[in-house]
Amino acid sequence: MHPSTLQIGTTTIPVAHTTSRRRRRSISLRIAPTGLHITTPVRYDKQLVERFISSRHQRILKHRNQLQTIHQPKLYVPGDPITYLGETYHLILTETNEKTASISLEDETITCALPSSTPEKERKTLIEQTLDDRYRLQATEIITNETRAISSQHGFSDDLPITIKAYKSVYGKCKSAKELFFNYRLIKFPLPIIKHVIIHELAHTKYMGHHSRFRNLVAKLDPDTPEHKKRLRQHGTAYLWK
Repeated sequence: MHPSTLQIGTTTIPVAHTTSRRRRRSISLRIAPTGLHITTPVRYDKQLVERFISSRHQRILKHRNQLQTIHQPKLYVPGDPITYLGETYHLILTETNEKTASISLEDETITCALPSSTPEKERKTLIEQTLDDRYRLQATEIITNETRAISSQHGFSDDLPITIKAYKSVYGKCKSAKELFFNYRLIKFPLPIIKHVIIHELAHTKYMGHHSRFRNLVAKLDPDTPEHKKRLRQHGTAYLWK
């Protein structure tokens, strides 16, 4: 078992270590606002893992600091920026006589109408949940429709099971049974980026690895792949965690 903390200079980072029972041969690191997550094979060389982490100290520290800057809790007050399909909207709060909260988009604003009976201490949680519900609803509709359209256009199976759920470190997954999973927070990205992720996962229904045939297929179906991957790297962390 790896130590529960990592010391880099004066910074102490919590460490969570898990072993993968799959046929994993490599070590993987994931840096999150909560700390460093290490995944290793069931049988691993402790000293090898320590050298692997040590060689990445500066990268870990840099990314950790960036995440802590990005992952500041939203206040959900009027004027807060809210991202949807690559556009930034400014939050407006109103009250309604209805029993449930609702969301509406218009021009450059997103309005959250809260029941007038909502206690002050519950308002922030209700706003956050209402926005999140809207994200999930729109993600389910848009990602499902786009996946079906791209599948039909490029000759993929058009009846693949699609699940929209929450992930904190991935945009999508394709299981060996050819079941597709997408992160609902993709709805924050522009539609061309969402389509790129869909194409990436659909390509996995033909090639599970990331070898040249897989990459060539993705590039063929999405000629703007380099730019889209760049955008994912630039905004992915912020969009997935907020």
